[in-house]
Amino acid sequence: MALASSTVAAISIATSVAGTAIGALGAYQQSKAAKAQAEYQAQVARNNATIAQQDKAALLERSKIAEQDHRQRIAQTISSARSAAAANGFLVDGDDDETNVLLTADLAEAGELDILRMRDETSLRARNLDVAAMNAESQAGLFQARADAESPLFAAGSTLLEGAARTAGAAYSSGMFSGSTSSSGSSYRNPLAGTSVGRRYGLNSPSGF
Repeated sequence: MALASSTVAAISIATSVAGTAIGALGAYQQSKAAKAQAEYQAQVARNNATIAQQDKAALLERSKIAEQDHRQRIAQTISSARSAAAANGFLVDGDDDETNVLLTADLAEAGELDILRMRDETSLRARNLDVAAMNAESQAGLFQARADAESPLFAAGSTLLEGAARTAGAAYSSGMFSGSTSSSGSSYRNPLAGTSVGRRYGLNSPSGF
């Protein structure tokens, strides 16, 4: 026996309500997952920024030690040159135009040029680490903003409201709320009136009572 159109409408609306509830739960879980992922990415970016800053500090410390070691090697080289010159009968403290004095000056100048090149390389690498840290901080800010924009409760509430609006529209379109008027002045039609289910449970009255 075919179901009455009102019964079909009631089943359809019940299905719509259930679908809305499931959709709201899904929206909540999806927004919650997106929020957690964005927060995780923001934390990873902040960690990358911290690592870049730590790498810069370590680089500067190593550069300082390397410069000190290089100066020590320069001093040792000059000392060895002076010793060799003295062993060969050259004056090591002669006039400024003496060959050995000029050689010592050349060694010192070459050593200083090496140190300047070391400083330039360190400065470039430190600047690159600064840029990496700033980029990571920017990414962290973007990810955090994305996480803050996610609201699982709002997503679920919006889905519920949209579903409720669709369900109400479907109910009114099906004529469920049209029919006889009760003593209070409101209109209601029992969707089970006239069906086998209604007859079985004594719900054949249009008002349901």
